[in-house]
Amino acid sequence: MNQEYDKVMTEFETSLNPYRTEFQVHQSIPKTGQNHADLLTELETMKSREEIKWQSGFASGAVYHGDAKHIDFINKVYSLHS
Repeated sequence: MNQEYDKVMTEFETSLNPYRTEFQVHQSIPKTGQNHADLLTELETMKSREEIKWQSGFASGAVYHGDAKHIDFINKVYSLHS
């Protein structure tokens, strides 16, 4: 029973955080920040992988509209207020 539980939990954790073995994971806010260039590289890698998923129909509640023009518009709006 414990082995089956561990297997289910591992699959669950992997689905929630598929990049946990590739990128550093923080359980709390680190004392020092990450280098901006390194962080942007990680985020761009994640974006390219996730984009493939949602463009093929797999999406979470975070993706409401996949039109490229709409995404560009939202990015401009956000940048004005960030």
